[in-house]
Amino acid sequence: MADGVQGQLVMSSDGKVFEMPVDQLAGHEVSQSRLQELVNWARLQNAATEEVSGYYYVRPGDTMWGLAQRYYGDGSLWPLIWLANAGTNPNPNLIFAGQQLSIPI
Repeated sequence: MADGVQGQLVMSSDGKVFEMPVDQLAGHEVSQSRLQELVNWARLQNAATEEVSGYYYVRPGDTMWGLAQRYYGDGSLWPLIWLANAGTNPNPNLIFAGQQLSIPI
């Protein structure tokens, strides 16, 4: 059994997470404009409980689920935050106090 992610994690619309070989992802990248569409949709569907500034400094005890709940009104939308930070944070389970995260607005 191999340790770690073997490919890329992909989340479906029903909340299931899949591990996909990288060579099967070509042509399915999420563009910035599509990411913005998803964020706008999330904010309309789920009244956010807090205004979004664009960036957030992680505090002890924070999770991406909790941040999505705070900013989008739905914790299951955490992949939006993770995707916006995947270049600097490849593991959504490892966020640290003081870390700066981009919150798509």
